[in-house]
Amino acid sequence: MASTANTGAITRTEFERIASRLTALESNAPGSGARMDQEGRIVSGRSEAVTQNEFRLFKWLATFVVAAVLGAFGVIYQQIADVRVEMRDLHNTVLRELYSQLDTQIGGLRQEFRTEIGGLRKEMKAEIGGLRQDIGSLRERVVRVETLLVGEESRTES
Repeated sequence: MASTANTGAITRTEFERIASRLTALESNAPGSGARMDQEGRIVSGRSEAVTQNEFRLFKWLATFVVAAVLGAFGVIYQQIADVRVEMRDLHNTVLRELYSQLDTQIGGLRQEFRTEIGGLRKEMKAEIGGLRQDIGSLRERVVRVETLLVGEESRTES
């Protein structure tokens, strides 16, 4: 039966010592001068030293806090990476839409310019045609005036 006995089990006396230490620690107010000695008895006076159990608790809590902070940084980094990818995709989409709208508007402007230039050409041809007629009639007048002047000069000379 000795082989099946649990060698790591806590005995009743050890359990009672742990219970009395826990009771003492729980009743130990921050301002009181009570403390516990090595055997688990309450001793009066204030101790500046940190117990091994308090240090272990601090180590566990510090490890937990570091793990939580690093985990939070990991989550934040992942979220930033996701937002960066979404922003890049949105940027590319907006650029494609912008370029397609610009192409459409440029095509429309080209057509408008061609229409306007065609209209201006017609107006210029009509105006030039009118100017040519005016120049032709002025030539006729000049020729008549010259003819009349030449006729009068010949009369005055004779």
